[in-house]
Amino acid sequence: MDSTTQRAGTSHKPTILWQLRRGADETASAVMFPLQQDATTLLWWIKSNLEGARFFTTTSHALEAADQVRSALSALGWEDQRARPGRAAAHG
Repeated sequence: MDSTTQRAGTSHKPTILWQLRRGADETASAVMFPLQQDATTLLWWIKSNLEGARFFTTTSHALEAADQVRSALSALGWEDQRARPGRAAAHG
């Protein structure tokens, strides 16, 4: 697992795994929704559009998939919002 992805706890509440930004107004995020036992659903949005939703039988597989999506977006210039919190405000 990549160090920028937050590990989900044992709670059955949705967990924001990552939030990315590109430019001043483009955002992307991934949310994991725990289901019964270790099963979970992963959803991700790009520019406020739902781009993907997948069911996983294990949390670890969902986290791996979230890291793959985040890595693909990072290769396209998306950055972790937490990495530079004042950057967007400085450009606005």
